[in-house]
Amino acid sequence: MTLNLKINNAAAGDRRDASGNGAARVWNSQTVILKRRIWPALLSVIFWLFYFVAGTIAAVTRIRDYAQMYAYTDKQFYSELYASVSKVIGLRMPAYYFTVALAVLLAVQGYSYLDSRQKIDFYESQPVSRKERFRGIYLNSILLFTVPYLISMLLGILVGTGMGAMQPVIVAETFVEFLRMLVLFLGAYSISVLAVMLTGNVIVACLGAAVLLVYEWAFSYEIVRYSGRYFHTFYSNGRNAGPLLSPVFNYTYVLSLQYASDIPDNVDMYGAMTPKMLQALMKICLPKDLITLAVFAAVTFLAYRCYCLRKNESAGQAVVFPAVRVIIKIALAVLGALVVGDILASIFNESRSTAATAILVLGMIFGAAAVCCVVEILYNFNFRSAFRGAWQIVIAVAASLLIFVTFRNDLTGYDRYIPKASDVSSCALFTYDYTTDYYGNSGTMIGDSAEFYRRYMKLTNVTDVEAVARLAQAFTVDQYNSSLSASGTSSGSSTDSYQAAVLYRMKDGRCIYRAFQIPADIDAAKMDAVTDTEEYRKGFFMIYHDEGLLENMKQKTLQLTYSAGYSSRNASGSTYADFKAAYEKDIQNYSYSMASTSSLIGTLTLSGENAASDGASSQVMYPVYPGYANTIAYLKKADLWVEPQLSSDDVQSITVVNSHSEVYADNANYQGDPSVAVDYTDSGSINAILKASYSTSLSGDWKSATASDPNYSIQITLKSTHKTGTAIGEARDKSVSMSGGYSDNTVYYVFYTGKVPDFVASDTAIQ
Repeated sequence: MTLNLKINNAAAGDRRDASGNGAARVWNSQTVILKRRIWPALLSVIFWLFYFVAGTIAAVTRIRDYAQMYAYTDKQFYSELYASVSKVIGLRMPAYYFTVALAVLLAVQGYSYLDSRQKIDFYESQPVSRKERFRGIYLNSILLFTVPYLISMLLGILVGTGMGAMQPVIVAETFVEFLRMLVLFLGAYSISVLAVMLTGNVIVACLGAAVLLVYEWAFSYEIVRYSGRYFHTFYSNGRNAGPLLSPVFNYTYVLSLQYASDIPDNVDMYGAMTPKMLQALMKICLPKDLITLAVFAAVTFLAYRCYCLRKNESAGQAVVFPAVRVIIKIALAVLGALVVGDILASIFNESRSTAATAILVLGMIFGAAAVCCVVEILYNFNFRSAFRGAWQIVIAVAASLLIFVTFRNDLTGYDRYIPKASDVSSCALFTYDYTTDYYGNSGTMIGDSAEFYRRYMKLTNVTDVEAVARLAQAFTVDQYNSSLSASGTSSGSSTDSYQAAVLYRMKDGRCIYRAFQIPADIDAAKMDAVTDTEEYRKGFFMIYHDEGLLENMKQKTLQLTYSAGYSSRNASGSTYADFKAAYEKDIQNYSYSMASTSSLIGTLTLSGENAASDGASSQVMYPVYPGYANTIAYLKKADLWVEPQLSSDDVQSITVVNSHSEVYADNANYQGDPSVAVDYTDSGSINAILKASYSTSLSGDWKSATASDPNYSIQITLKSTHKTGTAIGEARDKSVSMSGGYSDNTVYYVFYTGKVPDFVASDTAIQ
């Protein structure tokens, strides 16, 4: 028993010695490697030290100068101070450019000895295994990034704290950014090392690293371009586009979303970081960063295998593995051909004429062949070898043309695709609305109406939605084909329609979009089956999601403004709850049938200053239709009502301009201005024009582009008093204002299509 105990103790001591010797060997190895990499180490130290310390000082100094110059309030000063420092050292910092460049530099410099037979012989003669040398340089590069970054970051935090510009959330954000930047470095570095292992020349290694880092990004970009160019129902959605494996894209993706509406407390792009905002950004970052870590692990293994397999005799060659030479050459040629095809399609305005198609195909063939020749010259460093491996040109051309034909002729059935209703959990059907701002439940402004519908419109009557989508997709394709001119160029839709889109939320987590034109003569019952539902109203109207907006606004600054297009009235927002109750009752009658056949009589706008930001404000507008009896009753009771029809008694003159766009259609080379303008001052003409027109600020839902006559524009000059008897100008009632024009007594109208008075058409005709 005693003997066994001694043996075990001795073994344990041997393990500790081995461990200690192992740590010492790593330390000594890193010291030796560092002595050979002084200048990359100094570059990393100098940059990060300057960036974090000098950058923090500069950010604080700039805000202090602005505060004195523009007399900031304390709240505004600290908000911008924290935001400025956060954007220098936190998640919004722009230093990722240097991180990627440093990763490429350290990879190429660290393993550059593999490009020289003499250096390889020297290193192979050292008492260090190939495996240890690979790991030592790999670890050393990571340390050359991590240690200077971390130390400089801590110094930057200390400097910011000393200058009174640091918060706990910024410190936390800075450490999160350190981890994200480290993940970016690991991904970019592993890819750059793989490029070095695949090549035998420093210059080619740098080019190879650039290709491997951006190829997927560039290829996916061209695929999106071709989809938008040749698929008639393609819906461009930034959330679903882009590469999957690119470390650079996975890092910068969050930068494109840092001001997105689904991030709490993200009021504006200059806002300071908050705990909720940081948590939301981390949630967005995590899946992308995990993908990059997986790429790092896989590519590191692949790079090490290439390191073990490459022969010393390959030093100096452009690409050391024959199979890789072929793959890279064909891949670059295909991308080059797609780029050429994209450029030519833009030049020929996507014409499908025989001549344009022939030129485009020949251009793609030339592009693929040219790239193959250039790559082959780089492989061999010999211009005479340009056409070596001509069979690879054939493969590249065939692949490029196959991709082109697939998109051009929709061989995948993209425009015909309708998912099985049983595979869809919910969907959204929407048009595009640019007349008002949208806000989420948190009160954060949403970028556009499509994003609002994506978040809140969840229709479960999938069959009804698909019935509309199926008809609209077929209509959209038919409209394109029927509008093709003799030159093969589409002139656009020639039939009255609505621009719309559908979103399918699949049960497997995917989101599938299609954009299309819904024909204006669609069966109203088919549309009402979708729009006359509680689910549609809950996802369509902002008023169901205004809690956060109201919480984020200063209650004392709330204001309600009702506009009839030519005049508006203002009142305190204290009665907004009464308006909401009335409006929610009225919109129960909302449907496609009602909206498409009714014209707006006015809009009510809620506005107010944001509680979290000095000077910034928010507003949301609600359309009012003639059938909204409860809302109209509220407006009258709140003294906000304005009659929908402008009286001729309040009009001084009307100027009608006929642009005569048909002149340009008949003669594309026409030079000059064919428009004709006529002034009307008699009450008869004014009355006739007012009855046939409406304010440009009152459009309404489910109104097509042809709802108004595009040839005519109407400028109405009001008298010095309007029907309430109050004077326009300094003496008028401040609760009454004119709207719809650039001056206080000018408003702008348009004619309803088909209702232009005959005398106007005659008076404005070209003589």
